[in-house]
Amino acid sequence: MGATIACARLGLSVARVTKVDDNSIGHFLRNQARLLGVDTSHIMWDCDSRCGVYFFEFGAAPRTNRVIYGRKDSAISKLRPGEILWREFLKETKVFHTSGITPALSPNCAEATMEALKTAKEMGCKVSCDVNYRGKLWSPEEARAFTEPASEYIDILITTEEDTKVIYGIEGESYEDVAR
Repeated sequence: MGATIACARLGLSVARVTKVDDNSIGHFLRNQARLLGVDTSHIMWDCDSRCGVYFFEFGAAPRTNRVIYGRKDSAISKLRPGEILWREFLKETKVFHTSGITPALSPNCAEATMEALKTAKEMGCKVSCDVNYRGKLWSPEEARAFTEPASEYIDILITTEEDTKVIYGIEGESYEDVAR
């Protein structure tokens, strides 16, 4: 959601496509995004699921930071291919952005994400993807199996040096090696 809100704050016209629980938490999330200028009319509601959560706990030496995910059985993890009418949603879209977290949530999310990437590309959108690899959500092999073929549809790839090494097996030279 951060990229969506950042773009809205820059004055761009943005919309969010997601699936959330149809209860006070889901409605709160929608309302907060709407208050910040995000078009939320494409949100799908699921009354039989919950909202995924992410907790970040700062560590103090010698203990490291800790991330706790609660995304199992979340509404978005149940997204299926064909559930979103991508051609309708993308008809006036210039840039479509997604995250590597969505396909990591479930095999059906991976299929729905690939469907979105292909459709966006077919419709002439620039496609942006933040790899955002999360080892607690899927293995490097699972991430690579999705990301390598998905890269064919991606125009703008956002990644870190660590994620590039894990997903693509590409490692840059160190500063010391370049400086010699």
